[in-house]
Amino acid sequence: MTAATRIRRVSGGLQLLQNGTVLSELRHQPGPTHSVFDVLAVLVQILAPPGPVGILGFGAGSLVAPLRYLGFLRPLAAVDLDPVGHQLFTRHCAAWSGTVSWEEADALRWLQRQRTPFAALVEDLSVPIGDDVFKPAALSCFLPAQVRRCLRPSGVAVFNLVPDPDGSLPGMEEIRRNFDAVRIVSYEGFVNATVITGTSLPSAQVLGRRLHAGLRQLGSERAGAVRVSARAPDGINPR
Repeated sequence: MTAATRIRRVSGGLQLLQNGTVLSELRHQPGPTHSVFDVLAVLVQILAPPGPVGILGFGAGSLVAPLRYLGFLRPLAAVDLDPVGHQLFTRHCAAWSGTVSWEEADALRWLQRQRTPFAALVEDLSVPIGDDVFKPAALSCFLPAQVRRCLRPSGVAVFNLVPDPDGSLPGMEEIRRNFDAVRIVSYEGFVNATVITGTSLPSAQVLGRRLHAGLRQLGSERAGAVRVSARAPDGINPR
């Protein structure tokens, strides 16, 4: 764990923070995080075809509690450079988390070693720069193409983006170059934008209804506080 990363106890779990930004939410029991991670989990539940699911940037396992609460019981494969979050996850969540395989590695190199294509991949990588947290440079060059190569033909990828200082979304040019269909979730109260990609996706209107229904089922405070569009709105969630 870097010197800038700390653990904070919150009701029902723990948070991992870096430069004041919440990197990951650990819940002691299956259920909502009331954060962006609920949206990522619901999108996987409603869009992933049959097959394995991978998580790039596991942190402390933010997606696992909402996924398991929703009845998504498939094995999960995860990668992260920092082992501390996974150690906390194992300590607090092993009794209910199901099968979660984890590896300490660079996400791009981990993907290059995979031989079984994924039904879904969730990208939640971040790097500290100065006094803030941004996306890794690989997102704007190599990563989207490698994610696409590691997906089944009907698979989906979900990218959890945070804007650059000018409000633009990093990696969008490469994401659009590598995927036929793109939908974008924007949030009230969060700078994040979640980008959903694949060869074919529901319309923004249909996906929005399904996402809201899933968040309500989960009991997440994000229900009613997200918007799905086919393109990034101008000036999306500026810092």
